[in-house]
Amino acid sequence: ASLDAHSGMLFIFSQPDYYRFWMPDMNFPIDIIWINGSEVVGINANVSNQFDSKNPKFYTPPRAADKVLEVNAGWAADHNIKIGDPFSFVQGRPE
Repeated sequence: ASLDAHSGMLFIFSQPDYYRFWMPDMNFPIDIIWINGSEVVGINANVSNQFDSKNPKFYTPPRAADKVLEVNAGWAADHNIKIGDPFSFVQGRPE
């Protein structure tokens, strides 16, 4: 139903590709951060949780990605995340 302000959901894929994400059954808006290797390659900010099953909207990265980080809407801007920024894990958590 919600996501803690300091949490996110990380999806890890075996290879970079143009994976599609959509918003059925989401309860709140999110930022989608696309990552390839150790670099942010795209950001969909403030993605609405409004979903039209007859005309669904899909979100894809501007470049192939092997990871997707979903966080609360506004998190990327609040943390000054930009395309080209490095991405790494610290103690099992993205930093």
